[in-house]
Amino acid sequence: GATARKALPFRSCALLLADGDDLVVRGVFGFDEGMGVGFRLGRGRGLAWRCLDGCAPLLADDVRNDPDLVSGVRGARCQMAAPILGPSGAVGVLVAESPKPAAFNGDSLSLFATFAHQVAAAIENARLHETNRDTFYQTIRALAQALEMRDSYTHGHSERVTRYAVRMGRALGVRGSDLAVVEQAGLLHDIGKIGVRDAVLLKPGRLDGREREAIERHPIIGDSILHPVGFLASALQVVLHHHEHWDGTGYPSGLKGEEIPLVARIIAVADTYDAMTSRRPYREPMRHATAVEEIGRLAGTQFDPAVVAAFLTTIASDPKAPEPAEEAGRPTRGGGAPA
Repeated sequence: GATARKALPFRSCALLLADGDDLVVRGVFGFDEGMGVGFRLGRGRGLAWRCLDGCAPLLADDVRNDPDLVSGVRGARCQMAAPILGPSGAVGVLVAESPKPAAFNGDSLSLFATFAHQVAAAIENARLHETNRDTFYQTIRALAQALEMRDSYTHGHSERVTRYAVRMGRALGVRGSDLAVVEQAGLLHDIGKIGVRDAVLLKPGRLDGREREAIERHPIIGDSILHPVGFLASALQVVLHHHEHWDGTGYPSGLKGEEIPLVARIIAVADTYDAMTSRRPYREPMRHATAVEEIGRLAGTQFDPAVVAAFLTTIASDPKAPEPAEEAGRPTRGGGAPA
C-alpha cells in the first residue's frame, strides 16, 4: 500500500474480494466512514464490478460523467480498477481514486495492474498456506485417531487434551505460533504408544515393573517417530517431556522445574485431568471435583504451580466442565502414571 501510494497519485484505495453476489471490502486506505472493511458492494454497481466481470483493468477519467459509478470518497473524480486474478478467474478488484479529474492515465493503470498481480500472488500464497495447514492438522488428527482406535477406552483423549491445553495456554499468555505448538503437541503427545505392545497398552489390570518400563518408553518412541518431521521440532520436545515432573521425578530425562518446556508442563496437567476423568478397563472414572482436588494437591511436586493455577481458573472453575462420559477413556494408574 505505501509503495503504491508513492508511485501513483491516489488519495484512497481499497481491496475488494468477491463473496457471493457482493464485492466485500477487505482492505482499505482513505475511504469515507461507512465504507470500511466489511462494506458490501452489490453486483453490477460501479467500476469495480465492471472490472471483475471483464477481468481487465479499467479507468474512469471523471466519475461524474457516469452516474452508475460508485466512489468510496466524497469528492472523488478519477477512478481506476484492476482485477485480482486467481487460478480460475478474477476473485476480487483493487480500486484507487483521486479528487483530480484525469489524475490517472494508461501508464498509471498499467502500474496499478502490476500491483494487483502482486496482491493476487499474496492471496494465492495465503490460500495455499491455509490449505497446507488444514492438510497438516488432518494428518495429525489421523495419526492420533489411528492410535486411539487400538483402545476404545481412550477414544477422543487427544482431542480433549488439546482442548484443555489450549485453554490453559491462553490463560498463561501463550499466543500465536506457540499456541499452535500446544495444539500440535496435544494431538500428538501419546503417538509413541503406537510402538507399545497391545498386551501392555490394553492390559486390564495394573502393570508390573517390566510393563511399566515398556509404557514409559512411549515418549522416546514418539520422539523417534516424529523426529524426521522438521516443522514439528517444537512439538517434539513436548512429546518427549510431557511426563517429566516439576520436582524432577518424572521420565524420560528427569528434568526439573523450568528445565521442562512450558508446553510440556501444560500438556502434563491436561493429560492427567482427562485420564482421571475417563473410564478405563481397570477402574471407574474420577469425578470432576475429585480430579481437580488431586491436581491441586500435586502442584509443586508433579505439576508446575503456575500451570495448576491456570487449570484452576479455566477447566476447574468452568461450570460446564465435563463430568465423566460413558465412552471416555481413563487415565493414569495412580498419580502421575502414563495416561
